[in-house]
Amino acid sequence: MDYKSQLRNLLGQYGFEETRADFYTDSEGYLTVGIGSKVTSNTYTLLGREEGDNKNITPEEINMLFDYNYADLVEPIASRESFNLLSDETKLAIGSIA
Repeated sequence: MDYKSQLRNLLGQYGFEETRADFYTDSEGYLTVGIGSKVTSNTYTLLGREEGDNKNITPEEINMLFDYNYADLVEPIASRESFNLLSDETKLAIGSIA
């Protein structure tokens, strides 16, 4: 299983991030959607919405946001050879920034 798929499983397994179609305020006070994706003006652009259009997103949009965040934030780290030497807990901590 590739790390991206493993990360999705780990996020749910450890109860770190749940998948939500609704926009909600997370424990840190940030507007969030999908798999713990912090909402920014770029989120609305990716979703093809006006800022503040907080209706529920589709499963496809949840996956798209996760894939975008993963490619932007996690993949540059996860692609390093030494990444595979890390424990699952450390990988989860790194992956949670997606």
